[in-house]
Amino acid sequence: MTAIAFRNYAIVANALERVMPLREAKVLDVGSAEGGFTELIQRKGGVALGLEPDQEAATEALQKKLPVELVSFESFAGGEKEYDAIVLNDVFEHMQDPDFSLEKSHKLLRDGGLLLINLPLSSGFVFRMVSAAARLGMESPYRRMWAQGLSSPHIYFYSEANVTRLLAKHKFELVDQGRLVAMATEGMYQRVRSTYSPLPALVISAVANLVALTSKIFPADVKYLLFRKK
Repeated sequence: MTAIAFRNYAIVANALERVMPLREAKVLDVGSAEGGFTELIQRKGGVALGLEPDQEAATEALQKKLPVELVSFESFAGGEKEYDAIVLNDVFEHMQDPDFSLEKSHKLLRDGGLLLINLPLSSGFVFRMVSAAARLGMESPYRRMWAQGLSSPHIYFYSEANVTRLLAKHKFELVDQGRLVAMATEGMYQRVRSTYSPLPALVISAVANLVALTSKIFPADVKYLLFRKK
């Protein structure tokens, strides 16, 4: 688990806990990967189930014997009105049919249940900056933001406004939202150097570090949006 993921899991769990008690709550962790969030919910007394279709991504969770099913959300056979909360950590932007996923979420949630979506935003500062750079011919950072060439690329980038409208169409109301950690300064140069030669990597990592340190004055790049089933 990365340091960013660990910090964001804690923020997301606290957001849920402010709205409902997690002790004995049934929480579905969609795209559970290494199981960090599933394990956190268990530590808080919740009854968690992780869904992860990629067995390699779930290796750590399986080794820890966490409650994880190797299945996609679309194929998951959950019971109607079974869950108190469903959490999509860095998953919603990868979903090919968001309408289907939201309809299914509505059916799986109990009356008044919570749906928390954690996602990168097209309204964020870095996305806008990288998009502008792509229009000037610097396309590599833009392709990287869309995870192009990877096994699970981003299919959509949402803004806060359009994701809220989409959820409203499926009878979810927004009850809370908050900024998440998008970049960590630790090891920035090494991460950039894996893609670029030394001088460009030095410049890009310096700019990225500056953005990370001053990010709170810009529109958020990653947020959680917490919705309640109507």
